[in-house]
Amino acid sequence: GFLMTLRNFIIIPKLNVIKANALSSAYSVGFPAMTAWLGFSHALERNLQANGHSVKLIKTGVVSFDFDLHNYRHRGDNVNSLLAQGTPLKSDGSRHSTVERPTCDLTATLILEVADNECQFDALIVAVHQFILGGARCAGGKILNCNKPWHFVLQNNADLNKLKRWLMPG
Repeated sequence: GFLMTLRNFIIIPKLNVIKANALSSAYSVGFPAMTAWLGFSHALERNLQANGHSVKLIKTGVVSFDFDLHNYRHRGDNVNSLLAQGTPLKSDGSRHSTVERPTCDLTATLILEVADNECQFDALIVAVHQFILGGARCAGGKILNCNKPWHFVLQNNADLNKLKRWLMPG
């Protein structure tokens, strides 16, 4: 084992996101890029600070439970096609010239490490849940719902193993 100091985490379980951006990099389509998740945690941190919580989120972890890329394969084809998002038609019936972005629906748990050990975690958890249910977006997609966030204290290897078992089979 290894020696650990006391570490505090906010766990946001089973975040259900629809129409998230599935452009993983400049060349690949798939699960949203880590920068999208970091953008969500940064927006959350700024919102919490604006509402009087002196909190700093220093690490972000993502555990995926379900992922559905919006694509289609015709019978007999060797390649998948992205599903068009159906932008509104122009007045003459033609489509706007837009570049379609690949999207996906997903369920993931976020693990956010909090730098400060002196936070009022009960109030912080309520504020995090309000931010999420108040119309926050994640990876460009709409958050439908999530289970209630909770505070987790990591003190030793046994706690780490407990957290890993709880996150299975992600």
